Amino acid sequence: SPMQAEPSQTTSSASGAPPAQAEPSKASSSASGVSPAQAKPSKATSSASGASPAQAEPSEASSSASGSPPAQADPIKAASSTLAPAVAKAQPSKGPGANASELDINPTGACSASLPRLCGHVERGAGRQAHCLRSQMQAALERREYPLTAECVDELHRFFVNGTRTGKLNDPVPGFNKACKADRSIFCNGMKGPALIACLKVKKRVKGALTDRCNEKVFELQQQEARYVHLDAQLMEMCQGDLKRLNCEWSKGPGSRKACLNAKFRNLTVGCQGALFTRMQDDLSDVRLNQRLYTACRSEISSACGSVAFGEARILKCLWEKQDGEHFGLGCRKRVKQLTRLQVSDFRLDYRIRVRCARDIPRLCAREQVHVDTLPVTELFGDGWQEGKSGEVLQCLKVHFRNIAERGCKQEIKRLVAVHAEDPESDRIFSRKCKADIAAFCNTSSPERVHTCLRKHLPGLSRPCKEAELLQGSLAAMEITMKPLMAKACEGDIQSLCAGVQKGDAQVIQCLQDHINADGMTKACNREVKNDLLASNHDWRLKFGIHESCRGEADRLCSGTYQNQPGNVLACLRRSDSKVADPVCSRAISLLVKQSAEDIRSDPATYNVCMGDVNRFCADVPPGQGRVHECLVNHSTLLSHACAEAELDNQARLAEDIRAHPRGSMLCKSSWNALCPDVPPGDGRRWECLERNREDPRMAEGCRAVVLAQQRLSNFHFQLDHGLSRRCSKEAARLCPLEVSLMRAKPFSSEGVVISCLLQKREKVESPSCQTRLASKAAQRLGNIENDPTASRTCREDVRAFCSDVASEGRGELHKCLQRHLKDISMKCREIEIEYMQMATQDIRLMSWMRGECGSARKRYCAHLEEGDSGEAYVTTCMLRSMHRPGMEPECRAKLVELERLRALDLRFNPLMSKHCQADLLRLQETHATEAVCAPQGEEVVALSGLGIRCLISHRGEVRAPDCQSSISSVLRQHSNDLRAKPGMEKACRGDIEALCPEIEPGSGRLHACLRKNKQSIANKDCLSMVMEALQAEKEDASISPRIRKHCSLQIKLFCGSVEHGEARVLNCLRLHQYQFSSAGDACKRELEALGFNGTTLYNATGLSTKGLLAGAGSELSTREAQSVLKALLRHPSWIKWGPAVLGIACVVIVAGVAGIVALAVQLRKGRPDFGIEVEQAEKEDVP
Repeated sequence: SPMQAEPSQTTSSASGAPPAQAEPSKASSSASGVSPAQAKPSKATSSASGASPAQAEPSEASSSASGSPPAQADPIKAASSTLAPAVAKAQPSKGPGANASELDINPTGACSASLPRLCGHVERGAGRQAHCLRSQMQAALERREYPLTAECVDELHRFFVNGTRTGKLNDPVPGFNKACKADRSIFCNGMKGPALIACLKVKKRVKGALTDRCNEKVFELQQQEARYVHLDAQLMEMCQGDLKRLNCEWSKGPGSRKACLNAKFRNLTVGCQGALFTRMQDDLSDVRLNQRLYTACRSEISSACGSVAFGEARILKCLWEKQDGEHFGLGCRKRVKQLTRLQVSDFRLDYRIRVRCARDIPRLCAREQVHVDTLPVTELFGDGWQEGKSGEVLQCLKVHFRNIAERGCKQEIKRLVAVHAEDPESDRIFSRKCKADIAAFCNTSSPERVHTCLRKHLPGLSRPCKEAELLQGSLAAMEITMKPLMAKACEGDIQSLCAGVQKGDAQVIQCLQDHINADGMTKACNREVKNDLLASNHDWRLKFGIHESCRGEADRLCSGTYQNQPGNVLACLRRSDSKVADPVCSRAISLLVKQSAEDIRSDPATYNVCMGDVNRFCADVPPGQGRVHECLVNHSTLLSHACAEAELDNQARLAEDIRAHPRGSMLCKSSWNALCPDVPPGDGRRWECLERNREDPRMAEGCRAVVLAQQRLSNFHFQLDHGLSRRCSKEAARLCPLEVSLMRAKPFSSEGVVISCLLQKREKVESPSCQTRLASKAAQRLGNIENDPTASRTCREDVRAFCSDVASEGRGELHKCLQRHLKDISMKCREIEIEYMQMATQDIRLMSWMRGECGSARKRYCAHLEEGDSGEAYVTTCMLRSMHRPGMEPECRAKLVELERLRALDLRFNPLMSKHCQADLLRLQETHATEAVCAPQGEEVVALSGLGIRCLISHRGEVRAPDCQSSISSVLRQHSNDLRAKPGMEKACRGDIEALCPEIEPGSGRLHACLRKNKQSIANKDCLSMVMEALQAEKEDASISPRIRKHCSLQIKLFCGSVEHGEARVLNCLRLHQYQFSSAGDACKRELEALGFNGTTLYNATGLSTKGLLAGAGSELSTREAQSVLKALLRHPSWIKWGPAVLGIACVVIVAGVAGIVALAVQLRKGRPDFGIEVEQAEKEDVP
């Protein structure tokens, strides 16, 4: 029998179209002619399943009966008044289905054979046997068995229809009358039949109004009505004629006749449409009341939603969310989509919104509610999508989303937005406004991608469609649940990458955007996040974070744009990011900048002006990870002016904050956490910190590469070093106005002219902070010639010719190579390299090795010195003096040797001497112009043979400036300490060192001592001359000799602490006191002997007392030495005053030899008062 055959498998209606396939627009509404109870059932809410509160979802609170709008008519009175005529007209059926009393199924009728077999044990009366037969039939059908004949089934249906309509069957379902007795007396007193059932249905819509038992029985009755539409007296009163007229009576199967009415909705009478609309409101609250869906999805409900309670539209919600599951059948998926589309087409059909927004709708959308409640059905749904006017209340709730007070209502509007995102046609207002735009721009897009497509074409949309799309997009941007495509594609990624991120306020979306380049992100998720980013960059309202947090800043900074061109607010905020005061807004803009840096398409303003350049130079470059931006930078000199300006602005933002840099944020996060944990972001500070620490072993290699690349870029463009441009803009305007003008005229082609100008004029820079940053730029250019646009271009051919095999790793390798070939490279390149050599010796901040290889030694030996503000190398002088100490690290010593060799080449490479001796040098060059060392000509200027230094040293006695004298002494000490520091000496003495001192290590005066010992064997005359020059300098000043300083330091403190250095005063003091040395002073005596004695210097020792001069004269003095002492004594100023007293003291020299005594006596016997004349005579006669 067709009525028995698998009622769970729906049968097509007479028209051949199942009800769920009917267009949602054909769904009925509360049109004119429908009672208030039918027109406004949304004001009464309930739990359709009768489930206990524990079964209901905790977050889905239902409104109470008092939540209905005050203007609503009493639905119970309306229902009873509507059905009263039907009750009065209903008469007992004359067919075989009714017995005399109509209390039970006819035992002699069509079911006579089945009754004894299936229900013989059931007592007759009150429809008990009829209920038994129906229960047995439905249970058997579940097992795919057919126990009743078609005639019996038909008779059984007629029995229930007649009994319900006449009111004589008190139990339309077993136990109904008993379960609802109390509820009947309270809510529906005096009613019976269809009026009583309608009354109880209305009260059931109010959650908790009916008792649990009555609630369950009313739902059982609704389930029977869902299977057999004739049992619904309220619906049949309005639709009986339509069933016959549209041939829907012939539809077979549970729920098939109502499905037929749905399918032919547009052809129904107005009264039937209204009744069917009312019936839909109940049916959509519980899938068990929709036979088509319930039958099609029985397996999916069990497997996917088995833990979800029936009622309150929970199962339909669950099926929608799980419809993409692997085991979800196509038939079920189709029914779910169609029924959900119908559900969200009108607020009264969406049980969850109708109940949870019962208070917010009258408060926020009263006008829309009144409007749709009074619309005729033909106007409400019309004849298709474009003509109908449904969806106004739902649209209003979306517009006023931020003002919704009820949490449950907000949750349901989020669900609504998610459904509209996945199925745009379910949004009636949107579909009406955007039909033409979808056809124009997105006719090939799948439904779930229509919104993304429209957002990408936002500037070209019609105004009504743009407004609708902005509303949908702005809401979807709030939470990932309203972006179902992203939520589904990134479900696993959210768990792995954003597990600790709270949902809401777009935090999960932002987290996914932050991890867009993470290795752990799946391709599907990455694709969806990128698509969403690109679609959301045409209007700031599509970006929840920046729109919510930057409204005040946008109004302040972009007032004109904010009011008149909201689509351009993003570009305005990007340009004004440095002026943003609100920290939350600043973070949102930083994220925006990062996204734009990742993909140029995320920055429509830049992309629009650069589209031609991208197509020309970067057509084969895949977007993402900043690749297109890098391509444009690589072609910067060829870009159009507009694109160059836009790209320069983009790169300037990246230079401000490394977090916005695609590769920097990805590769350097661990490095800045380790090396710059206390450095705040912004203002280029983290870039600067990483630059300073780029040699630190804790820096990741990938990060080091990023930092070096950024260094190079920042050296080509003044604006791209945020720290430099911030600190030196005023200095640049003052010192380099022409270069600044050129930079502005050629935004991406000026090749760092402003930076080069400032470096050339660095001594004129007044700002200390600018000086510091310029030192950093100089260090960068010293480290890599590629960081200097002019040098890299000028020396390119020289690099190819002489240094092609040298790999540049940012440590000055190419510069060193070119400097080794200084005489061979081109003149212009040579001039550049000499300038760099000069720069490298002038400022300790340019010596990275001073912080690296020499960092520990510097702390040990020179911690008391600080770097001079102008870069003076006091620390380097200290380090050079300490370079041969036993504890000095070999790596540091090697760097210091390089430095002293460099300083030996030219006065310009000795910062202290160059600074303090300019005036003296000019005077000496004029005075001694005929001497080669003081008058360099032609190529000598770049020959780097130590000229200038040699001139000052050769005529150091004529130097007047004390600072210059001190500088010369310091240089002489370095020369004596290590002959490699003396201009030309290492080269001149190389052969003699190999022959005479092969085992001697340089430093601490060792090579000097060896060469002096073997001076008779020195072959090279220039070497011998330099050896004697150094020896003479040491004889003049004890502080110059490293060996005297080392072995005589204690004796100097004990005996000569108050003696001023210079003119051999300390040496002569040591000579005169050496007889007092203990055995610990033997080494000092040996060094004094090796150095030799200079009577002339003793003659000039005007600062010594007579007693001090004579105290050391004893047997240890040789005759010649005694003679020198005598001459000095006679000439010393102290003798004139204390001559007679000195005679007694002078007898000490008897131990020095008879010759000395005789000479002294001869002079004393002359008794002349003018000792100066006798001294001159003694010198002439060379008295032995």
